[in-house]
Amino acid sequence: GTANAKPLRSDMVINELHYHPVSEDDDEEFVEIYNRGTNAVNLTGWRLRGGISFNFPNANLPAGGYAVVARSLTNFFAAHPAVNPALVLGEFSGGLGNGGDVVRLTKSDDLVSTNAQSQLETNIIHIAVDEVTYRTGGRWGNLSDGGGSSLERTDARGFGDLAPSWADSDETTKSGWTTVEFTGLLDNGGIANADQLQMFLLGAGECLVDDVEVIPQGGGNIVVNGSFSANANGWFMQGTHQDSVWQATGGYSGGCLHVVASDRGDTGANRIRTVLTQTLNPGTTATLRAKVRWLKGHPEILLRLRGNYLEATGSTLTTRAFGSPGAINTRQLANASPAITSVSHWPVLPAAGEAVTVTARIDDADGLSAALLKYRIDPDTNFVSVALSYRGAGLYSATIPGQAVGKQVAFYLETFDASATLAMSRFPNAAPTRECLVRFGEPAGLTQLGNYRLWVTEQNVARWNTREKQSNHPLDLTFVYGDVRVCYNAATLYSGSPWHTPGYSGPLGGSCDYELNLAKDDQVLGTDDFVLGTIGNLNSEGSLQAEQAAFWIMRKLGTPYMHRRHIRVFFNGQQRGNVFEDAQQPSREVVSQHFSDDADGSLHKIEDWFEFDDSGDNHVGNIDATLGNFTTTGGVKKTARYRWNWRPRGVRESANDFTNLFALVNAVNAPQPEP
Repeated sequence: GTANAKPLRSDMVINELHYHPVSEDDDEEFVEIYNRGTNAVNLTGWRLRGGISFNFPNANLPAGGYAVVARSLTNFFAAHPAVNPALVLGEFSGGLGNGGDVVRLTKSDDLVSTNAQSQLETNIIHIAVDEVTYRTGGRWGNLSDGGGSSLERTDARGFGDLAPSWADSDETTKSGWTTVEFTGLLDNGGIANADQLQMFLLGAGECLVDDVEVIPQGGGNIVVNGSFSANANGWFMQGTHQDSVWQATGGYSGGCLHVVASDRGDTGANRIRTVLTQTLNPGTTATLRAKVRWLKGHPEILLRLRGNYLEATGSTLTTRAFGSPGAINTRQLANASPAITSVSHWPVLPAAGEAVTVTARIDDADGLSAALLKYRIDPDTNFVSVALSYRGAGLYSATIPGQAVGKQVAFYLETFDASATLAMSRFPNAAPTRECLVRFGEPAGLTQLGNYRLWVTEQNVARWNTREKQSNHPLDLTFVYGDVRVCYNAATLYSGSPWHTPGYSGPLGGSCDYELNLAKDDQVLGTDDFVLGTIGNLNSEGSLQAEQAAFWIMRKLGTPYMHRRHIRVFFNGQQRGNVFEDAQQPSREVVSQHFSDDADGSLHKIEDWFEFDDSGDNHVGNIDATLGNFTTTGGVKKTARYRWNWRPRGVRESANDFTNLFALVNAVNAPQPEP
């Protein structure tokens, strides 16, 4: 007849997880526990279980103290030589899953009971005092999944099973400046003149770049503004690198370029480019050089001459000491803001005039002083605020009034805790830049096919209509699968090759293909990466069955294939075409699916090598993929010549590792068949 007690908050907590090192060396994994209480705790009988296993020794953890357990003591201390060895209590067995896992901290206790013979029996039981079921991406950390960060608890009072209780560690001050350079012969290029320098990261991340040079043999630097001393004039940031900015301080020698990449770059609309003061000639020698300091994410940068005649690339990391083992977390807060999770709206597809209920779980150690739902009728920018009402069991809800057919409502949640120093949080955490969407009076789908609905704000549709068509920078959307599953803050962009995208006329214009990327912690049908493609080449295949039949034959033959199925697509309430295909992307997932005994093997996507004009949308030429033996000075294979025809996908260790591909090239070009 009374309210349930609140969940227990333990003094002993799992405080940090380093589960996917950027080095891809699993032996650098570690777990940290923390005593947030006021008394020392003897660890005899305490254990770590889940994906790992460790029994703590007889040791005392003082109040406010840390203890670290590593997968390999040798590798841990090689990466963290400054950590006090007394804080590192041993090695765990097993491993922390890169795609998410469970870690459980337990303590032992005696359970005394009476058996059937009325005799007292004492059994040891293990009580879970803290448990973390961590995931990757989305509301959980992104950079902790192979991007150089550990996963840190922000406030030890918060519940460990909630994503907002965790954050990627801040590693932006750890790596020093390094030089990326290469001197070589301009050969194996083509299509376009070597009149531009292009640079980009080979994955999502950030770095600082300074003192950029292109030096012909016997000459001087032909980059006009390579020092970024006063500005970034003459440099153009496009696509996945559009958010890169000049900053006045922090460079190797003053100002620098802060490179921000939402995804890997390429030769087209996803790059940073500048025009050289002279065109370099094939057959000459030149040096490409830049000072680079890694900040977060993927550590490899590429500098290339337009036309692919020469490139310089490499890792920009100068440290392996990631995370904060045995010390205060870099993202620790004295008072974390409320944790907002399990946000949903119902009905997912409201009829015209039907009210919508928005529900969320909200938790804070200090309680709440305010919880609000804020919504607007898109494209209106004025928000209406409605108080969220408590519904029990940590759940809150509020109602959005029914709207007319075709109306789209954007909303977010805002909460304040009840501490002396108010802490505010929002869901989504970047609101109102990112919002949740709901549309009213959506057209009915087909029961025979999967129905995919993409909801995008008018502002993002306008941006989509005007930006580079080859841009791979994600645009925020709400995705609905069927009529019951909604995924907020997914990402979308065009899909399609440079043969097709120049003819695209907007996401609601003529035929086009879409890419859909869900958060890794909010997958649908077991994946987060989709291509929603027209049948054939932009509806060129009238039967709608030919490609499906080809893949069916491959599957029956037992050969690797890409899964695909017929679906219906709706974009902002408009049915797109008749039937689309949901096509699996070439990724690490495909490797694991078809080559489970070699899941770490290399995957390359066969593609044309394109060079583009300044817009990045219009290709000026292309060269098809071959397995020819393309070499440069000294008979060394020219990686640049293979990079864009055989594009690395599902990269684990390095986007510059072409070892296995080169072995294939050697085999194909061997002078005699193998015996």
